[in-house]
Amino acid sequence: MSGVPAEAKLWDLLRGAMATKALGIAADLRIASALAAGARPVNELAQVSGADPETLQRILRALVSEGVFAEDEPRVFRNTEASELLGRDGWTEFALVIDSVVAGGNEPQGSEWLDLLMLVLGGRERTAAEWRALLETAGFGIDEIDDGLIQASCR
Repeated sequence: MSGVPAEAKLWDLLRGAMATKALGIAADLRIASALAAGARPVNELAQVSGADPETLQRILRALVSEGVFAEDEPRVFRNTEASELLGRDGWTEFALVIDSVVAGGNEPQGSEWLDLLMLVLGGRERTAAEWRALLETAGFGIDEIDDGLIQASCR
């Protein structure tokens, strides 16, 4: 662990997975584009994106803590340099799967633990074969799986 306390390492892994999900939701809802003209209250953002305002506020608050968005005053958000990238062409057009892929075997990996977290939350992590079957059913084919990033394209 090279000097990183064990608990901090685990929290970093957990936060990383959740941050990825939050970022994907913000990209899907096109929040950065909605903020292109400047700061807006979360209720307005929720209205234009079709999101629940309380859920959206919680997601944006978490992303603010990572520097993706900024909160100028309570419940009023704006873009940062990082979130402005989400509003550019290409970032919202990905079909951006970034998820854990459970590898076979018993080598120490975070994906097995994320699968337990997903179990508690009512979801699951998938193996490469399970991802392939799911995406192929939806009309996609996997081009590459590398470090939790699944690159797929329409077939």
